[in-house]
Amino acid sequence: MDDIAELHKYKKILVTGTQRSGTTIVARIIASDLGYKYFDENAIGVSNVEKLQNLVKHDNIVIHCPAVSYKIHEFDGNDTAVVFVLRSKGDVLKSQKRIGWTGAREKRELKKYGASIGDCVYDVKLKFWREKQKSRVNGFEVQYESFASHPMFYSDRNGWANRQWRP
Repeated sequence: MDDIAELHKYKKILVTGTQRSGTTIVARIIASDLGYKYFDENAIGVSNVEKLQNLVKHDNIVIHCPAVSYKIHEFDGNDTAVVFVLRSKGDVLKSQKRIGWTGAREKRELKKYGASIGDCVYDVKLKFWREKQKSRVNGFEVQYESFASHPMFYSDRNGWANRQWRP
């Protein structure tokens, strides 16, 4: 992934995107390649914006935070980059179905964006990012598949648990 070299000039990197788009492994790869400390979304309570704001006060960190992507435009400091992970809609929806990411989870996520039940979370989050957020932050879009040649990436994830990032 070519943009990792460009990310080294930022002291704080927030990795977000739609749920099941590969944000976990992308954030871990970026942290490892830059030598930054990694925090996954559990470190901030998954959707706790206040904890994220406190964590972002530190330098040389990569924070995995897809559940707070609706607030990501509020983190617009010159030393902060926001990486939005893109993955094919079909692959994301297949992964959501595989782990049962539907129903109440989907409704909670749609509510954050003022979207209607029945809207596709993937479409809602991507549109919100591109139309309202990307231009307000140091925003980068990266393709999940562009990390496939990285040693930390595993292409065969059949039978893996939710949030599992290595065998």
